[in-house]
Amino acid sequence: MKAIFKREFNSYFTSMLGYVYLAIFLLLTGIMFYLVNIGYMMASMTGFFSSVIDVAIFFLPLLTMRLFSEERKHKTDQLLLTAPVSTWEIVLGKFFAALGVFLVGMAITLIYPVMLAIWGNLPLAETINCYLGFILLCSVILAIGAFMSSITESQIVAAVSTYGIIILTMLIGRVSTFVSNETLVRALMWLSPVSRFSDFTLGILNFEPVIYYVSLTALFLFFTWAVFERRKTARSTSLLTIAAIVIVILVNVLVSVIGSKVPLKADFTSNKMFALSKETKEFLKDYDTETDIYILASEADQDTRISSALSQYEANGKNIKVTNINTAENPTFGKKYVENGGSLAANSVIVDAGERYKVIGMTELYGLDAKSGKYTSLNVENKINSALKYVASTEQLTAYFVSGHGELEVQGVANKLISENYNVKMWNSLTEDVPADASVVMIVRPTSDLSAAEITKLDEYLLSGGSVQAYFDVDSNNLTNLYGYLTSWGITVNDDVVVETDKSKMVALGQSGMALFVPEINETEFTKSIIENKRTIAYFPYSKSLTLPFEANGQIAVTPILESSDKSYTGTVESVEKTDASKEGKFIVGALSQDNAHSSSVYVSGNTFLLTRDPSVLANDYGLANYDYLMNVINYTQGAENTFTVGEKALVSNVISITQLTAVIAFAFVVVIIPLIILIAGLIVWIKRRNL
Repeated sequence: MKAIFKREFNSYFTSMLGYVYLAIFLLLTGIMFYLVNIGYMMASMTGFFSSVIDVAIFFLPLLTMRLFSEERKHKTDQLLLTAPVSTWEIVLGKFFAALGVFLVGMAITLIYPVMLAIWGNLPLAETINCYLGFILLCSVILAIGAFMSSITESQIVAAVSTYGIIILTMLIGRVSTFVSNETLVRALMWLSPVSRFSDFTLGILNFEPVIYYVSLTALFLFFTWAVFERRKTARSTSLLTIAAIVIVILVNVLVSVIGSKVPLKADFTSNKMFALSKETKEFLKDYDTETDIYILASEADQDTRISSALSQYEANGKNIKVTNINTAENPTFGKKYVENGGSLAANSVIVDAGERYKVIGMTELYGLDAKSGKYTSLNVENKINSALKYVASTEQLTAYFVSGHGELEVQGVANKLISENYNVKMWNSLTEDVPADASVVMIVRPTSDLSAAEITKLDEYLLSGGSVQAYFDVDSNNLTNLYGYLTSWGITVNDDVVVETDKSKMVALGQSGMALFVPEINETEFTKSIIENKRTIAYFPYSKSLTLPFEANGQIAVTPILESSDKSYTGTVESVEKTDASKEGKFIVGALSQDNAHSSSVYVSGNTFLLTRDPSVLANDYGLANYDYLMNVINYTQGAENTFTVGEKALVSNVISITQLTAVIAFAFVVVIIPLIILIAGLIVWIKRRNL
């Protein structure tokens, strides 16, 4: 085989064929690299590989069209058939020669990720995964091309027939989207190698398509062997061919069955977009409610990101089953889940536990940039966790926002509470008693003080096992009654402004240049997941400080949660400049007081930014954990067992930073210089051989 490989491989470069192939291949891949990565300033190679498939489909048959057909045309195949080598050595030697030329081209493209690594933060594992998947897919195309070349004397016929098979399989994959029968859809998609490549471009190493590509490559090489073996020995290979087809089908069915029981996927994305967090896995381990998760789309039409994330729930939750519902085949399926004759959008997800269910629209599973209208993050894990908690619970908690004192309106946090299965209502403390169903009472930056009667209402509510959260800003003054009551709980709100000077504790707010204060998070049961996942909580630049008159008083225990750095100091509302009166050091800006005797709690924050951030901007661009921290505090004070939330995972890849001049030089290098060098090298070799 070694001699055949060497002869065949060298033949590509003793003629112009190999050089022309490489030059044109690198010209087109260079253009794709420039348009996708440099044009969009993307450090990730996933977009590049999604775009370059068509290039491979067009050029790979050029490598295989002459492998066997030229031998047959010039009758030199008889020499091979009578040579002291096995048929397998002939087939594999020629196949690996074509694969070798392709790999030379791929090796040269490695300069693309090297450039991206220089300009930005290249996701290495994701890039390797894309290269692996692309090489496996192209191996299948080369094996098909080798087989077609073995059954004809015409190179043109071999190339065209290879194009025909590949295009036909692509069309089959697309036609499957119009088929209503789910079993037929799966069968059609199995015949389409290109459709199996999507997982690799998402950053997922899925062993099912890996086995599929390897087995399909082996099958077409076997077909090629069967053609030559029949010509060499004149014996029939039909039964062996049928057996090979059956074996390949059985192997892939077996892998598919195993994949439905055991995770056969690895998430290679830089932010582990499709992998479940440790907290979610622990939650699923103890989740004992039989639950169906329905994706309202066939396997051909489903959103790949959503389905990839949901597959992890079935793999990690023994009581969870994920099913695709083809609405064309089952048009009445969703009637149970809609009211007033409404309809459910494609790729909506339904979490159904029998007595309770929750419908989640596709757009809810993504973070949306309101300005561009583009999806910027994936929010499947957070939404599905929330839905599972809801359908498995028997009661719904209610959060009341105090009104009547000029409080700050915080629609963002109200929406967050609703998404976490809370009822949200208003409570006018001036005229009403605390509602009996109040799970938590939220006091958000009142501009006037609460009366003694209102304080009594709060006290009675807390003595009955209630929970209060109070948020203030630096201008929250003249709240004598409220501040005095909070002091009785061990948290004093000071009339000052905490100014952070440690630049490592600040983060810029977009293009505005405003610096946000990043407090230190003390580890508690409800902050542990945020600390372990290295997530960030950010305040506005300033905050009121809190002091703790006591850490324990009878059954009341007070815990500092958020603190400034030891490089901060205090100023006043009138001036944040440091003066002789300023205090220096660490300052508490968030604290929790708990009365174990009455199972009640009071959380106090010196800043309202936890409630007022713009989730459509900050969550997606900065990954702040403000809302998740808020929900962890609330859930913890409610005695919830699963006091964790999971942040959205950004879709936007790491960006590169280059000047316009660098972009022009890069274009010239990858699109002009590299292909030109290869073409000139080929011309030199060709001219030298002509002059021999």
